[in-house]
Amino acid sequence: MDDLQTLHGCRRAFDQLFDMSDEQLAQEDIGLVNLLCAVGLPSADPLNIPFHLAQLDRLAEYAREEVVKGYPRYVANPNPTKGSESVYKLWAVMHAIRCKVGIEAKFKRATTEEVSHREFIDTSMKPTGGPYKNRVNSQVGFIHGLLSPRCLGSCASNPVLFAAICRRLGYPAKLVLTVQHIFNRWVDDAEQFNMDGSMSRIGGDADHHYINRYRRWTEWELKSTALHRPLAPREELAAFMFNRSICESANLQFEAAMNSCKVAAWLQPDQFAYVNEQSIIELNQSGRRERERVAFNPLQGQYPEIVTASGSFSARKIQLLM
Repeated sequence: MDDLQTLHGCRRAFDQLFDMSDEQLAQEDIGLVNLLCAVGLPSADPLNIPFHLAQLDRLAEYAREEVVKGYPRYVANPNPTKGSESVYKLWAVMHAIRCKVGIEAKFKRATTEEVSHREFIDTSMKPTGGPYKNRVNSQVGFIHGLLSPRCLGSCASNPVLFAAICRRLGYPAKLVLTVQHIFNRWVDDAEQFNMDGSMSRIGGDADHHYINRYRRWTEWELKSTALHRPLAPREELAAFMFNRSICESANLQFEAAMNSCKVAAWLQPDQFAYVNEQSIIELNQSGRRERERVAFNPLQGQYPEIVTASGSFSARKIQLLM
């Protein structure tokens, strides 16, 4: 990776991700990949990536200590349904991190609506009038928000933080997509099980409990091959690019949002949500243009300037997707 101390170095490192194979991406820190996907977003810069990576290292050591500290209580627990040692380890990491960074405290004082939507509403930023009003602040969808003093986060960032910590400890924590939600899964040769740390209580629901949980699934979602399986490294990158697109749409940066969404669909072709979102972006962009047409000022003789992002991808990358 290039120098991560400068914005230019971060942008170069970000661009390099899309030239990597699955094997190469698997060697990269999932926390670093997530942070790179937030570079250039509103409320993200200046993004001190080396500082956040050091935070992740410290959190991993803290989680390791908490797992060791709680292990005697796990062994002494006579409950036959307490789960395997791996279940204990993943639960203990999530609980330790939730308590340390402030997620647990937020759940204790959260309103019912905040908990039901699995994210905490950020009211500090001025609404843009665009879609996804809760994602105007990039800190809600990427882990730098959880690593900040305000501990902003959502089900898009919580499982990434847990995976970044677990993998530092050598625990095989994966990301799993479901409809409007992401959770973690422990995957090794001995066993596989789900663990969801984005709810008010850490739980391990089976896959079928997520079907129709937040809304009724569509026919294509029921048949999708993209859901309820561990994501490959390229597919993790796709999920981060989709979250980037959501933030860009929320900030009325529709051209950039379309580019990010096309990259996500290119990285994971079987995830129809990434294709469907492109139509939603087009509708939102058309609606904004219509509003601007109505607001045309004849004295100025021109329409208001449409805000677009400067773009984080090379022209060659975008041409590959057209």
